[in-house]
Formats: sequence, structure tokens, C-alpha cells
Amino acid sequence: MQSYRIGKHSRDFFRIDFVFMNILLVNDDGINSLATKKLIEILSEKHKVFALLPSSNRSGASHSITVFRPFKVTKVNENVYSVDATPVDCVKIAVLGLIKEKIDLVVSGPNIGPNLGLDIYYSGTFSAAREASLLGIHAISSSINLEWGETDEKLFMESAFFLSKLIDAYPTKFIPPSVFPNVNIPKFYFSDIKAVRIGKAYERYYFEKTNIKQVSVSENEEILEVMLDGGVKEHVLKPDSDICLCKNGYISYTMYSCFPYEDTFNFAVLLYDVFRKALELTKAKFYNLDKK
Repeated sequence: MQSYRIGKHSRDFFRIDFVFMNILLVNDDGINSLATKKLIEILSEKHKVFALLPSSNRSGASHSITVFRPFKVTKVNENVYSVDATPVDCVKIAVLGLIKEKIDLVVSGPNIGPNLGLDIYYSGTFSAAREASLLGIHAISSSINLEWGETDEKLFMESAFFLSKLIDAYPTKFIPPSVFPNVNIPKFYFSDIKAVRIGKAYERYYFEKTNIKQVSVSENEEILEVMLDGGVKEHVLKPDSDICLCKNGYISYTMYSCFPYEDTFNFAVLLYDVFRKALELTKAKFYNLDKK
């Protein structure tokens, strides 16, 4: 098994201390996401949480923004807003004016469905975290490896607790805002999750098709109804890929930067003990498993 250390004095490099934060939660699954609601509840016990969530599911929105039209923002609860726009829009309007307090950390997700390999190019969840990074704010992108629309309240609660422990100890003093982790939690209850591993994003191929139906036709125009469909066809299944790790019961995280030239691996290693500790605390919380 892989083991990561920052060097001889790794445990003295930074202390894992709790720091109160103003946290912005966003997602691409929308305002009704049960997984995000669970995370709001648990983070609100220790932090001040603001949530700006799309009014409907915006999966696949990538890094798109809404321009040339106004959009509606509805306050649905204290510090919780429904936004008729994209996940990236949610970050922008929160940071650039709607939220008057300084945001310390943006947490995107947890997304229902993984963001593995090349998925990040399509993911609104990942892109919202990247937008925060571009705006100079620390961020975390998170996903659960379920099927789209699948609900598992037990896994949602365990995942929310794990992410909360990761967030409580996230070392913002030592990780620059330009760098952020993309976290994938496998479709396993935490009693069966083996460990945390740093994953690499290898190729992931898709099958795609277009369903086209003629709605009406006249002398001047033809109206078609078009719907895109598809799914995952195959992967490059290397042992250190985030895809393989997540499939085989490991929490996988990969560090990214909003700047293409930035080397992120050392920051991934730096975070390893924080991830490992969060997993241990989650196992102890829900299954009374002794911490190793």
C-alpha cells in the first residue's frame, strides 16, 4: 500500500487545528440536493455557512456563465439562496456582491455521480471550485460515486461528516488558493472504505447519441426537439487512476490548479494526513472502529 509523508518532520510541518470559517456551498445538482443539505446541516454546527445553489439540476454545465440576461436569485432560508443560473454564476455572485462577509472556503458538492478522469471538463461541480480558485479563494470539489438520481441517506450523512472533518482541518495557511482537491467518495459505506489515496486522472471515454424528433414543419421553418444522451464507455484502468481507486473502495483525491503551469503533487502529499485523519474520525463516529 502507498504511504505518503512530507519528510522526516512531516507531522511538525503544520498542526491540524480547527479554524472557524465563512463557508460558501455550491453544487450543480440544484437546490433540492439531499447530499448538499446534509453537508449544510453538519457544517453549520461549527462554521457560518452560505449556500447558493442552482434552481434546477445543472449537471454538465462545465465552466459556463450567464451573460446578456439578468437571472433571478431567491432567498429560501437564512443564508440559503436558489439561483436561476449556473454553478459558476453561484460562486461569482456570492463573492462579487451578494455575500457581504469574506468567504474563507468554497465547497462544491457533494455531486451525485463521480467526477473522475476527464469528467472534470464537463462538471459544473468541479468548475465551481475552479472559479473560486480563480477568484483567489480556497476551494474543494467533492463527488459521490452513485448513479445520477440515486439516493442513499446513510452514505450522504457519512460523506457529509467526512467532508466536515476534512474542512475543519483544511490547512489554508499551507495550500495556496490556486490549488484545490477534487475528491471522489466511492459507493461504499465508510465501514468498507479501505483508505485514502492520491489518484491520477487518466482517460475516460464516452458514448454519445442525439435523439431528434420533428415537432412541426411549415413552409417557412422546421422545428426539431433534440436531446443529448450517452454515458461512460470505457476507461484507462491503471492502478493509480482515480477511476480504479474509487471503483475498488478507496477515497480518491487529485490536486488541480487554476493555472496550467502549477505543479500540484507536493500539495497532494501535504494533504494526505488530513484526509487520512478525516477518514479515521468518520469510521470511529459511525462504526466505533478504533483509530489506527
